[in-house]
Amino acid sequence: MSELTRLNHMMRVVSVLGLLLALFMSEVSAADTSAFAALSVTAFGEQQFDIATGVTTLTGGGEVRDQKTKVRLTGSFIRFRDGVFIEAEGTQVEGSFGTLQADNISIDIPGGKLVAQGHLMLTRGSLEVSSGALTLFADADIVRFEGGVSGMGPSFTAATALLDVISGDVLLLGPYSFEAGPFHLTASNEGAMLELTYIELDEGPSYDAASEVSPDFLTRIRPFFP
Repeated sequence: MSELTRLNHMMRVVSVLGLLLALFMSEVSAADTSAFAALSVTAFGEQQFDIATGVTTLTGGGEVRDQKTKVRLTGSFIRFRDGVFIEAEGTQVEGSFGTLQADNISIDIPGGKLVAQGHLMLTRGSLEVSSGALTLFADADIVRFEGGVSGMGPSFTAATALLDVISGDVLLLGPYSFEAGPFHLTASNEGAMLELTYIELDEGPSYDAASEVSPDFLTRIRPFFP
């Protein structure tokens, strides 16, 4: 092989390596901007790694912490692929949205979305909400409850409820019912909406109910309607 041929070959190798490195750095940079991108994982027992799929399984459960969102997840069984997904059973999740307990949780890391199902309950201060399914849109700080939604502190039921994690306000989508002391509001139609505005009183947190939803709140939360 001539010196010129060897030089051309080396240049092609360097070019390919440079392209691969650029693609890798682009993917890392994109992942770092999304929620659930900076994870630390602690195994409570045996840890198995599948080199073919890149999936790690914590058969004895473990703990996952996200440095960006400050979300902390513990589960009796966890499997995940770094930068792609997390699946957990027998879980408790803590974050700015409150404390969530659920049978099953899956996290789409690139999409910044957490989905919980099965015997789930979210506790946030005096507010407790249970439903058939829950979706946390981490980048937007919105939680959506669907299927047999029931709340305490205040007491309500709804087909769907959406929580603004930042303000603490809640939107109920009908059919719904709401009860606070002597006040009882109900709506049987699907299009009905009830805004519960979070307020801090001397005696503790409370909610003001209004069937006319503020335009700003509706604009923020409408993209997350089911």
